[in-house]
Amino acid sequence: MQMMRGLLALAGASLAVSAGAQSAVGGPSVAGPSLTGQYGLNRSACMARDYFATVKSSSVDLPVFSCTGVTFDQTEAKGGVETYTASARRCTGEGEVAGKPQVFKVIRKQGTIQFIWADGTRSGVLVKC
Repeated sequence: MQMMRGLLALAGASLAVSAGAQSAVGGPSVAGPSLTGQYGLNRSACMARDYFATVKSSSVDLPVFSCTGVTFDQTEAKGGVETYTASARRCTGEGEVAGKPQVFKVIRKQGTIQFIWADGTRSGVLVKC
């Protein structure tokens, strides 16, 4: 889990360098309750099909962390920002055999998502590909 958080924090740092490019790419907010899709660190990663996160209707897959049995409940929608509470039956990190339940948040804004883990750690902002 710590390795995954470190990786996502690093992703956030690399995104700060390309923040201007992301702002220009933002476009209209993604509509609807579905968060499903593939997300990259930036548009270039998307074009290269280098996906950092894959969100399906009941799972989340990251490079060294994955969750299954996930439900996404929208808890807030204000000013073009949607907040979801994700409840996962089982999450496992790299090297873990037995997973455990996790609850975390997903913030969606203008075609991007950001994970906020139970301890308050935030991922970098990921672009929907």
